Amino acid sequence: MASWGRSFILAIKAFIFSIVWMLIGGGLIFFGFSVGGGDMLLGDFDDPDAITGLIFLLLGYFILAFGSIASIIKVITDYVGR
Repeated sequence: MASWGRSFILAIKAFIFSIVWMLIGGGLIFFGFSVGGGDMLLGDFDDPDAITGLIFLLLGYFILAFGSIASIIKVITDYVGR
């Protein structure tokens, strides 16, 4: 059984890893909005820049979501594997 101290250390570790993935994913989302511009917000996907922006936006969201989940799983499996 894990002690409270060890549990909080592992939680901090997972939190820091998640912040890294959030920064990477958030950067891609910001880049997607920058490239797509107002056309993407208005739903005008005739412009190739809006399609490119949407692709970067979805890629950033995927990295943000799954990177955070993977960080938690990695920290747990590293602890259990000891």
